[in-house]
Order: sequence, then structure tokens, then C-alpha cells
Amino acid sequence: SLNQLLDLDEKNQILTTSVWIYEEWTDEMLKWSPIDYDDQQAIMIPAMNIWLPDIFIFNTANANMDGFVNVNGSKVAIQYNGQVKWMVPLMISSVCAVDVTYFPYDRQTCTIKFG
Repeated sequence: SLNQLLDLDEKNQILTTSVWIYEEWTDEMLKWSPIDYDDQQAIMIPAMNIWLPDIFIFNTANANMDGFVNVNGSKVAIQYNGQVKWMVPLMISSVCAVDVTYFPYDRQTCTIKFG
């Protein structure tokens, strides 16, 4: 979800935004019985300790990035039933074609393409 529009650089055609990526899935290998672990129903661990889906930005404007998002430092919440919840804050610079011909009466539409 969009958190904040940080910048729209009309000259270089770059949109910079702050977003939250939320993903949820079930990993059968991460299930446990709470009874066996002092009724522990959920844990939070570093995301790098488990399998994660890749996050790829197709229209990145960051020359230092190949499109894959670096999620080091993020954490995941894991429920005893194997449900994994992952919320990642990101700052994204993406390509956005801007036409200011009719400024200040223009309207811009920018798309961030995730995969």
C-alpha cells in the first residue's frame, strides 16, 4: 500500500514513493504444536532465516538496482499453523512518464510494476 508520495521529478521522469508490501502464505515446514512449546502460538524472526518470495520492481529507476528488492533486516511473523505474514517497508524510485504540457491543470498517472 502507498504510504507517502515523496517526490515526482518531472525532468528525469522519476517517481519516488514510500510503500508497504504485505505478503502472506502458509509454509507447511514451519508448523508446530503449541502444546509442545509451552503454548507458544507465534514467533517473530528475521526474514532471511526462511524462504521468501522474491519482490521484483520491473520499472525501477534506481541504476544501482537490478529490480530485485533487498529485504535484509525485515522480520516475519509465523503462526503455529505455518501461516507466515511479512510486511516490508520500501522506498521505491520508479520510471514515470510525466507530461506537464497543461500544467497546472494536468493529471499524472504513474504505475509501479511489481512481480
